[in-house]
Amino acid sequence: MAFKHPLCGATLPALAGVWRRAERVPAEAWPWLAYYALLAVLRAPVTAAERGLLAARRPEVPTPLFILGHWRSGTTHLVNLLAATGRFAVPTPVDVGLPAERLLIGRPLEPLLARLVPAGRWIDAVGVDRLAPQEDEVALANLGAPSFFEPYYLPHGFRRRWHDVVFLDETGTRRWLDRAARYYARLALEHPGKPLLIKNPVYTARLAALAGRFPDARFVHCVRDPFEVYGSSLRFHAKLGEALGLTRARPDELEATVLETYARMMRCFERDRAALAPDRVVDVRYEELRDRPLATLEDLYGALGLDGFADDRPAVERHLDRVAGYRAERYALDADTRARIERAWGPWLARWRAA
Repeated sequence: MAFKHPLCGATLPALAGVWRRAERVPAEAWPWLAYYALLAVLRAPVTAAERGLLAARRPEVPTPLFILGHWRSGTTHLVNLLAATGRFAVPTPVDVGLPAERLLIGRPLEPLLARLVPAGRWIDAVGVDRLAPQEDEVALANLGAPSFFEPYYLPHGFRRRWHDVVFLDETGTRRWLDRAARYYARLALEHPGKPLLIKNPVYTARLAALAGRFPDARFVHCVRDPFEVYGSSLRFHAKLGEALGLTRARPDELEATVLETYARMMRCFERDRAALAPDRVVDVRYEELRDRPLATLEDLYGALGLDGFADDRPAVERHLDRVAGYRAERYALDADTRARIERAWGPWLARWRAA
């Protein structure tokens, strides 16, 4: 995995930040970080040229549509359905893998680079191809934004560092928004005239910052039975630790991290949402999207004021046919575990638990 690691596309400043913010860099990780730094040095002239191109072109970023929701709440299913229509500009695997050189290297070499894309996601069996929508997290991490991937790369002190990069302070928020705006400008330049579709679960904790930076943006909030979110989130952490870790160490204190993160993220989201106009945020239940995808998507179009669902429906149906065999994991929880979840997530269980 290390030869196909996301850091293969990181800039030198981003790699320096990973090293600087790590609690500990074991000797076994040094060769890999040196390898990623060498790749960044070799790309540096192209990186500078593309930065100059963007400065000269100054593309206007169209108003984004953001897909939010705690990890494992159905955000991937929704973004795949919306992206299948072709009406949005979405980050693809090569976009996020080479964010600083996408236009000058990624675009002409995409057929070759696409062969390095894994056939499935790191965390589940959802298929990935060269056009599959991706979260912008890899791209922003490779551009030097604070990222929740960093504690997986070098997991010593995982729980503390995870909270630091998920719930950003003022300085971290400025750096993240700056990198995001630059990256979205690249997408706008490559897909002129199309609105951006950005999916990232960590943004659920950053609604106010996004709404302030993009005052016309709309937000779709995916929700799922919290008991299912809990079990799937534990698997999510374990799988990402295996896929992204540069050391033999693995993330620790995972249950506490999951319980704390969900509760804190929901509090942040509800606080920020209360300050916005009600029509800027639309809720979508994963269970409804799973069981009634076309009807749920049509309702979402109406809530967002989007026209043309009848025209988009055939493309959505084709995507649903391609993924018809996929089944989400189900998680059996013992009584003690359910009791811990109920204590930590009581308000959201009452609201979002599936019947």
